[in-house]
Amino acid sequence: MIDSILIRQLSDEDAVVTEVVCNKFKIIIGSMYLDINRQIEHDLNKIEAIMHHAKGAGTIIAMDSNARSTTWHDHITNQRGRILKFLVSAQLHILKEDSNLTTYLSSRGSSNIDLTVTSNSLLRAVKEWEVSDQESCSDHSYIKFAIWQVSYRRSKYDNQEIRYIIRREDIAKFQETLTTLLERKYGTPNSEGEMEDLDFKMSNKVRECQDIEQTIDDFHEAIKTVCERTFRKSQATGKITNNRSIPWWTGELTVMRKHTNVLRRRYQRTRTNEGLRERHKTWYLEEKAKYEATIRREKLRSWKAYCNLTTSSNPWNEVYKIAAGKARTNTQLTTLRRPDSSQTQDMTETLQLMLEHFTPEDKEEDDTDHHKLARAQAREPVETADDKYFTVEETRRVITSMDNKKEPGIDGITGEVYKCVFDIFPEYLTAMYNGCLNKGSSPRDERLLR
Repeated sequence: MIDSILIRQLSDEDAVVTEVVCNKFKIIIGSMYLDINRQIEHDLNKIEAIMHHAKGAGTIIAMDSNARSTTWHDHITNQRGRILKFLVSAQLHILKEDSNLTTYLSSRGSSNIDLTVTSNSLLRAVKEWEVSDQESCSDHSYIKFAIWQVSYRRSKYDNQEIRYIIRREDIAKFQETLTTLLERKYGTPNSEGEMEDLDFKMSNKVRECQDIEQTIDDFHEAIKTVCERTFRKSQATGKITNNRSIPWWTGELTVMRKHTNVLRRRYQRTRTNEGLRERHKTWYLEEKAKYEATIRREKLRSWKAYCNLTTSSNPWNEVYKIAAGKARTNTQLTTLRRPDSSQTQDMTETLQLMLEHFTPEDKEEDDTDHHKLARAQAREPVETADDKYFTVEETRRVITSMDNKKEPGIDGITGEVYKCVFDIFPEYLTAMYNGCLNKGSSPRDERLLR
C-alpha cells in the first residue's frame, strides 16, 4: 500500500511536491521546472524550502534545471550550472552516470539539463538510475530509477492474494481434521457417529464462556490451521503488469515505435563520423515526426469512435458528463490550512485535522438544549426486551447464500470453507453468532467479519 499527499504550500505551476509513505517508509518526492527566463536563485529557495520541510526524511527531486555543468557530465558549464552546483553539492547528491545518452536531445543539440537529485539519507536506496534509449516523443529522455526499501520487514499478512484450492475430494478430509482438532482443544473425545453430540457440547461451552471474542479468534485459527493442512494454496505469481491497455494503440504504432528506437540508437551511437551522424540524425527525426503524427491521428480516431458509442436510448453517458463538466474525478489529498492560517506539514497532521473537524470532541459544556436532552435519554437504562437469538435455520440461510467464488479476505478463507464448517457444526456456529449478539460486540479483528 502506497499513500501520498500533495504538499500544497510547496507546490505551484512549476513544482509538485508530495509526501509518499510505503510500509512506514516516508520520502518526499518533487518534480520541478526551473524556468530559464527566471533568476535561478528563486528556484533554489524552493529547493531549500523542500529540504527544510523534509526534516531529514529521504528526499528526491527530478528537475528540468536548464542548467549545464561538467559536474553532471555535460559538455560545458554555464552560469546557472555554477550556481546550482554550489547549492546541490552542499545539501543534495546528483544522480548521473557518464554515458553516450543525454537527458535532453533536440534538433538544436543535446545536453544534460534534466537532473535527479537526492538527499544523503536516500542516496543508498536509489538504484538502477539510467537514461532510457526508448523514444519519448519529446525532447526530454525517459529517466528510470528504483527506490529500494532495505529496512522493511515483511508481515505475515503482506500477501493478500492467498486463496485455497478446494476440491470435492478434500472436503471430507477437511471436516475430519477440523473435528479432530476441536476434540483435542475442548477435551471432548467423540466416537464415530456422535458428531451432533460434539456440536452441542461445543455450543454449550460457547454459551458459558465469558470472552466471546477470544473464542471466535481461537476458532478462526483452527480453521486456518486445518486449511493449511488440507488444501493446496493458489498464490500470486509475482508477475507485475507494467503496461495498461491503451484503446488507441495499434499494431502499426508498435512497428513504428521499434523502428524509431532503432534509428534513435543508431544516431546516438554514431560519434566518430560527423557526416554519417548527421544523416542518421535526419532519418531519426523524420521517423520520429511520422511516429508522433500517427499517434495524434490514432488518438483522434479513438476519441471519435468513443463519442459515437452514445445511443438514442442513453444519451447521458460519459461523453455527456465530460462535455457538461460533470465527470467524476479522483480527489487528491493535500495539506490543509488550519484555523490559525498555518498549514499542516504531512499526512499525519492532515488526517488529524480532518478528524478534529469532522468528528470533534464531544464536550458537555458545548451542548445545546437538544443535545442535553439526547445525552440524558442515552443515559437512561434500556427497558426494551432483548433481540431474539438467531436460529440454526436463519444461520443456515445466511451461510448457504455466500458466494463460493467471492474474493476472500487476507486469510484466504472463502464462503465455501464456512459452508463446509457449518455442515458439521451448525449449533456451534450459531452459538457464536448469538454470543456476539448477546455481548453487543463484533470480532475485534476485521479478518473475522463475514
